[in-house]
Amino acid sequence: MKQNKLTFKSQKLVVDFFEFKFDVLPESIKQKIVQSFFKLGFNSFDIDKKYRDPVQFSIQTNSKNQYQIQFVVNISSYWNGVCIAFPGNSSALFYQLSKEKKIDWNLFDSANINRFDLNYIRPIDPR
Repeated sequence: MKQNKLTFKSQKLVVDFFEFKFDVLPESIKQKIVQSFFKLGFNSFDIDKKYRDPVQFSIQTNSKNQYQIQFVVNISSYWNGVCIAFPGNSSALFYQLSKEKKIDWNLFDSANINRFDLNYIRPIDPR
């Protein structure tokens, strides 16, 4: 059987958003996630979507860190859990770190992947 050598890169795809869903996220696990990703260059934020304009609070930040992890609550009135989101370039780094086996997956034992977005990079034809 011939193996396919397609990759996101070869197909001009980039990871654009990644999100985990926790029905319950204990504070001790949240702090371990914050610390683990801070060491990898991620600032962390609490996001409350209860209001029209979501409210954001810093958990742990450093001006040298260029990426972010978001702990999102009050997403809907039908579900009370927490989502952990990696938006934009942060999701691309998260994906790269997971390929390099630098993610402690034990921190996500009780999570489900809620969202995984890809973008197609289409070259502009200057004609």
